[in-house]
Amino acid sequence: LDQARRFSCDSESITKFFIQNSELFDRDAKLIFNMDETMLHSKKKLKVIVPEKTLPLVVSPPVPPHITAVITIGASGNALQPLILLPNKKTKRNIESIIDECLIASTPSGWMNKDAFVLYAILFCSQITHYRLTLPISIRNDSILLIVDGHPSRRNYLANYIFSCFNIELVVLKGHSSHVLQPFDLTV
Repeated sequence: LDQARRFSCDSESITKFFIQNSELFDRDAKLIFNMDETMLHSKKKLKVIVPEKTLPLVVSPPVPPHITAVITIGASGNALQPLILLPNKKTKRNIESIIDECLIASTPSGWMNKDAFVLYAILFCSQITHYRLTLPISIRNDSILLIVDGHPSRRNYLANYIFSCFNIELVVLKGHSSHVLQPFDLTV
């Protein structure tokens, strides 16, 4: 991966990317959004209490399920409601407390896939439709720019068609370059 990142992120290829997409980035910051997924996990250390001079029954910590949070933030600081992808297992317990703060779906693995990206496209368009009403009239009908990484789920005709129907332009970053080019790859 490090070698692929080195070859994908030289100054020449990054300059070429921005030259090719310069017209897309030339817009009001209120019209630029970035989506990225992150794994939700706990680094909580487990404590095991056992009688003196005995071995614990738990030898390795349990492996938590993979949960993906799909986060969308605007260049002007607006955050859309996150989409949480749960593994297609019985994980309904304890999600009632967050049900009003995010959107929840599931995939077989808890990772993003093409079907989940279509769902994200529908949810993004729904939220953007409401967001547009808060924009100044002069830019309300201008196209929205959505920046995403090069995950294979982005090569998706249906999702891209949905975006185009709602006047949303999608920029897919060059593979192995999100650690340099993605607006909030590691942090917001």
